[in-house]
Amino acid sequence: MKKNRTNWQEFLFYSVFLIYFVILIAVLFRSSRETRMIKLVPFSTIRTFLSKDRIFHIFTITNVLGNIILFMPMGMYFMVFAQDKKSNKNVLWICLMSTGVELFQYAFKLGVGDIDDVILNTLGGYLGILMYRIILSKLKEEQKVKELITNIAPIGVVMSFMVLFLLKGRF
Repeated sequence: MKKNRTNWQEFLFYSVFLIYFVILIAVLFRSSRETRMIKLVPFSTIRTFLSKDRIFHIFTITNVLGNIILFMPMGMYFMVFAQDKKSNKNVLWICLMSTGVELFQYAFKLGVGDIDDVILNTLGGYLGILMYRIILSKLKEEQKVKELITNIAPIGVVMSFMVLFLLKGRF
């Protein structure tokens, strides 16, 4: 019976990861543009978003918090999948992946390539890695952390779909 439960948990874990990855791709490449645009000045977009008159605007909230929250699961998944559990190395991989996404967006006119998105995505991945480490320090076993992620992640996927549904067309 325990073997069936383990197989089911593995199936659920990888299924939720796949759904997360599909949501990530859909969000990152959701809009096309007529021209290419790239922003290379760090914190310029963030500073604009966090100005006094825009801080509570829905676009600001979805952009700044969305970029962070969207990559938090990536940090956790990186720690689950990685053979080398060093945080620095995994943060670097997340940063490189985010940079690749921004370059892809620029090259194929699928959004604005923005260094601030790389910064926010990397921060989100780092926070996910920290969450993984905190959970691991409490549970003491990597398999228990994976089981917890397996059990909690579907809630995150459902919430992501709800947020995407509610915000569709608003930004």
